[in-house]
Amino acid sequence: MHEHLGTLCEGARHLGKTVRYQVAYNKPFCEEDAAAAVDIPENESLQRPTLDNLRVMAGAAHLTRKPCYSFEAAAEFGHGYGQTQEDMMWWVKRAVIAGCNAQVFHGASYCGDGVEGVGWPGWEAWNRFCSNNWNRTLSERSLSDMHAAIARLNDLRRERAIVDLAFYREAYLNDGHGGDGDHLVRDGSLLNAHGYTYEFLAPGLLAHANATVRDGRLDPDGSAYKALVIAEQQGMTRSGIGRVIELAREGLPVFVVGTE
Repeated sequence: MHEHLGTLCEGARHLGKTVRYQVAYNKPFCEEDAAAAVDIPENESLQRPTLDNLRVMAGAAHLTRKPCYSFEAAAEFGHGYGQTQEDMMWWVKRAVIAGCNAQVFHGASYCGDGVEGVGWPGWEAWNRFCSNNWNRTLSERSLSDMHAAIARLNDLRRERAIVDLAFYREAYLNDGHGGDGDHLVRDGSLLNAHGYTYEFLAPGLLAHANATVRDGRLDPDGSAYKALVIAEQQGMTRSGIGRVIELAREGLPVFVVGTE
């Protein structure tokens, strides 16, 4: 995280640039901490529809005051020419709910004009298997209207985010963010159904300067989490346990869920 992601961002700053990075693919990183190490963390759907898949980097963006949390959107397998504007907005709206405020649509097919050896209808990635043909099937005028609506949603989402709960998560996945897996909150969607919002925080984020407690709230000037939940966590570092104890002594409610 420090020698690669941090160095990359530092080099970009010397050029007046920022780095947008999908931090978790095929790397044994703690995803939440890695998301905080780049200028703009980016997630991806790629047939992963759960909200928790998107929430997993939102805490890093909010706690460290990043202006953007990006999302490579609307990727569906086996749906090459079947994706409508409604399908695309389904992905975008879910991402907005989970804290994303910037989108990059997954791929785009090329027209092929002027490209040697490419015939009609042009070059396309994934050999018609993935939903990259939206720019061939939607009208330009209506697509422009949809993008304007997305921009308004993003503008609202770049205001301060107030979040009910922070879930403690400490995991180092060797296969990166390959699927909807161990990061899911397995509550049968009860929190969602009852209107509670939540995000994920890892040990590195809990050590951040903004991770303070005041009046029973974690990060009171930011997301103002009302409690920290440790749910079925298989293991914790000594430093992570120590930090949780410190936060509890400072007045933050801490709930431990699970029997194993």
